[in-house]
Amino acid sequence: MKRSTIATSIAATFLATGTVVGTALGATSGTQQEQSAAADTAASRVSSCTANDLSINITKDPHGGAGQRAFAVHYTAADADTHCLMQGFPTHPRFFQPNGETAPGISAHAEHTVAEPVTIDADHSGVSYFIQPTVGQRNELGSVSFQAPTGVQRKQIEVAWPDEPVIGAELKVTPVSQV
Repeated sequence: MKRSTIATSIAATFLATGTVVGTALGATSGTQQEQSAAADTAASRVSSCTANDLSINITKDPHGGAGQRAFAVHYTAADADTHCLMQGFPTHPRFFQPNGETAPGISAHAEHTVAEPVTIDADHSGVSYFIQPTVGQRNELGSVSFQAPTGVQRKQIEVAWPDEPVIGAELKVTPVSQV
């Protein structure tokens, strides 16, 4: 039997049993559970984002679904050294009119979906959405404040609203997702 055939058979046996196999590329864990545990451990070493880690802006999203329009909340690294995790929804939103007064009658509620961790660094950003219906009252806004979905280090952040009115009184908010 050829050496390459023997090596391939041995490696296949080890992989099938979940044993760690040394390769030219390094050791590879054999089970999905071990890989998941390693990823969880690595993720736990990355700190939650703070407001100072983030640059946040809101734009009108041109891709709203049928019967809806959306505004995208973009979360990017404030500088090249930023490396942190976000998870969850923007919470406690307060909408303000262009003159700075609270905009009456507008509320936002989180969608009932699972929020996965999102990495924010020089190469990765996140986005969440304020989703509105296409019919309803028109509300001119100047800004919105909310707690960013950044884990335990949360404080209220105020962000300029695009030069577009909000339609309707009840908006939905999506969790931050990786871009």
